[in-house]
Amino acid sequence: MEEISKHTIHEQDIVEMILSIGKKFERIVLRGAYEDILALFKKLKKKEQSPQHYYQEQYDQYQPSAPPIPPDSAELFDYYCSFEVHDCYEQVDFEGKGLVDNVYVPLLEKVCNIHPSLLECQRKRTYKYSGWAFNALGRVSHFLETTKLEEMNVDACECLQMLWDEVQVFGFELSWLAPQVEFALNMEKFMREVEKLEEEKKTIFMRIQELRMKFKEELYFLYI
Repeated sequence: MEEISKHTIHEQDIVEMILSIGKKFERIVLRGAYEDILALFKKLKKKEQSPQHYYQEQYDQYQPSAPPIPPDSAELFDYYCSFEVHDCYEQVDFEGKGLVDNVYVPLLEKVCNIHPSLLECQRKRTYKYSGWAFNALGRVSHFLETTKLEEMNVDACECLQMLWDEVQVFGFELSWLAPQVEFALNMEKFMREVEKLEEEKKTIFMRIQELRMKFKEELYFLYI
């Protein structure tokens, strides 16, 4: 008893100590509860890793870049989506394909150098149509470039889904961009799971405090 009191008893050590000396604790009716707590410790140990850290590595190879929405469509988008995407509508010619917001030109140049098919697929389209296409692509890419993971709430997810649905209409080959979009759309779910785990963690620590008291009582009765 004196040896035990000399050391700090950590939560998981408490549970494992009880389970390892089961015969001495035949009178303890909380054995099932101890086993449940130990299982929850193992579960939290596996799930506590940040979703941003876990999922970001596999998508680091995808580097988004592209343009926005034409001025005549901006008001319509703002009506349906309260999440701000961009407020600059000054447009310039891009590669002779169409008018795009100048803020996205560097992004478009980068992504089209990596994926030449983006320009090729618009070769037989009209100037205005191609402008719409690259604007739609730019809005998705700019959204992914500038939106932080923690900002992916319900409104942000709805806006991204709307932008993604829009850009797919124009016939781009977007397999390179799809994983990033899918990851971003799932962020709200990931964050909810993290919050749920935090609540479970608080519940477990409260339960641990109760078990500590009961454990000390059982040790007392065991050695008297």
